[in-house]
Amino acid sequence: MVRKRVKSVKSLIKRKRLTEVQKLVKNDETKPWGRDTQAKLGSRPIELLIDTAFVQPPVNQSADTPPDVRPAFRHKLKTLGKNTGQGMAKKYGVIECDPLILTGLDRSVS
Repeated sequence: MVRKRVKSVKSLIKRKRLTEVQKLVKNDETKPWGRDTQAKLGSRPIELLIDTAFVQPPVNQSADTPPDVRPAFRHKLKTLGKNTGQGMAKKYGVIECDPLILTGLDRSVS
């Protein structure tokens, strides 16, 4: 059923019948996404950013050594407690920026 609807929407778009496409999309019986699905969808672009974004510091090294390429973002778990001395601590996932990224952001803001 979904494939048939997608095929008809594509066909209507090719024929430039946008009002009919809007009616089909408006009448679509999709349910709102749950919190789990929203979290999974939101975490994927962040995961891609962490896996693909790298930073290379300015060349201060000798020509014999390979360039120092490191991740621009890192995911770390940090433990935070309510008060010092209490056993109530929670772990939070935090995304940290490389210091070079932060200095670049500071320069671009000012």
